[in-house]
Amino acid sequence: MHNLIQDIRYAVRMLRRSPGFTTVAVIALALGIGANTAVFTVVNGVLLRPMPFPESERLFLVSYSPRHFVLSGQMSPSFLDHDYLEFRREDRLFERIATFTSSNANLTGSADALRVLNANVTLDFFSILRAHPAIGRTFLADEDQAGRDHVVLLSDKLWRSRFEANSRILGKTIQLDGMRYIVIGVMPAGFTFPYDDDTEVWTPFAYGMTHIIRFCGRCWGG
Repeated sequence: MHNLIQDIRYAVRMLRRSPGFTTVAVIALALGIGANTAVFTVVNGVLLRPMPFPESERLFLVSYSPRHFVLSGQMSPSFLDHDYLEFRREDRLFERIATFTSSNANLTGSADALRVLNANVTLDFFSILRAHPAIGRTFLADEDQAGRDHVVLLSDKLWRSRFEANSRILGKTIQLDGMRYIVIGVMPAGFTFPYDDDTEVWTPFAYGMTHIIRFCGRCWGG
């Protein structure tokens, strides 16, 4: 311990005599610590810590840009729908497949207009994640059909901040981009998948696929 204290005092004296070197050393040390912290955060969130869903090791997320999008910079809804349906029809490995995309929408009606992030999801989205609303229900089998798709689930945060956590919100109508949607459920606190903390509403998927979620049901004898 005596030798350690002597070494520390000597190092402090040397650093005081060379302020330029000391500054560079401190900056390099700070950058190294910051870089290692950032890398660990990513590895911990992506590789070490599982997704907050039951049997998350059986979930697969695939993201891609179709050739149409790469070459022209425009995304064709019909082309994307065709890809998704083809994938589902040809798949022999995964138990269920769902897809989602996003769009911004203006929430109007009861107060000032509010810009919200809307996740457009297929009907199996919540059942694949085994996610259940805190109140209400998810989408029914025919609610992805034109004329029956104007139903919406709210995030817990939006429900509390915009609607004062009113439990009578179910069955009420809200407006997204001037169109009427019936509120069928509120997701539990902390559920904001797929867009981190930004997702505020979920509506049935129609067009514009950008991602595919795969749920593996037979990969390892499950």
